[in-house]
Amino acid sequence: GVALTLVLHSASKGRLSKTLILSDSLNKEEGFSGTEDLEYFVGREGKTLTVLRPAGTAEFDGVKLDVVSEGEFIPKNTRVKVKKVTGRRIVVTKI
Repeated sequence: GVALTLVLHSASKGRLSKTLILSDSLNKEEGFSGTEDLEYFVGREGKTLTVLRPAGTAEFDGVKLDVVSEGEFIPKNTRVKVKKVTGRRIVVTKI
């Protein structure tokens, strides 16, 4: 109990916190993207690069993305459309 309290206190307040806690922000200018950026693809059309079983890879506007179908198998080189994005999950349907 006491040892754990001391470790937690030093991890959050002392020198140890500087090595454990990220102080820099991640931004687009440095090449990082968040899940909100994926909303751009909703409604976009592209084609599958792999078979979707139901997960696989598709390309939209020159960008390769990991996608899932709504349970169906979709062959490679099939035109698909992004139906919805939930977090990092991109759901597509066959056109």
